Amino acid sequence: METKICTKCGIEKDVSCFGKAKNQCRDCANAQGKAYYAANKDKQKAQAKAYYAANRDKRNAQKKAYNAANKDKISAWQKAYNAANKDKRKAYNEKNLITRCMTEHGITEQAAIEKIRINRMFKSQGENNETRKQLMTMGIF
Repeated sequence: METKICTKCGIEKDVSCFGKAKNQCRDCANAQGKAYYAANKDKQKAQAKAYYAANRDKRNAQKKAYNAANKDKISAWQKAYNAANKDKRKAYNEKNLITRCMTEHGITEQAAIEKIRINRMFKSQGENNETRKQLMTMGIF
């Protein structure tokens, strides 16, 4: 086992605890990076924002290439996530449906919830429901 002494903490550690061509162990380097980020948070955020804005097309191309190359892996991850988080997904979808309804129809949240509830009730009764057709002609639905 090959070891190396960290120049920051002075502890002898395995070479795998050090980065490539570094004399500082990963623990010390991480602590130093976190301290720098905490001291310069606004500057770091501004730099990241500027980078993402300047390289938007490049990043989108990289994402597209990765997604195309790893379709099966991404699909498997999504299925596993959705199966493990059914309640979370259901709540998200419900919230999204309410928001879309409010935006499309220009109504309040409570009115959107009621509209969705009525729509679901009529859908469960089938497409040929006469009451639903009457409400649609009246502009309620």
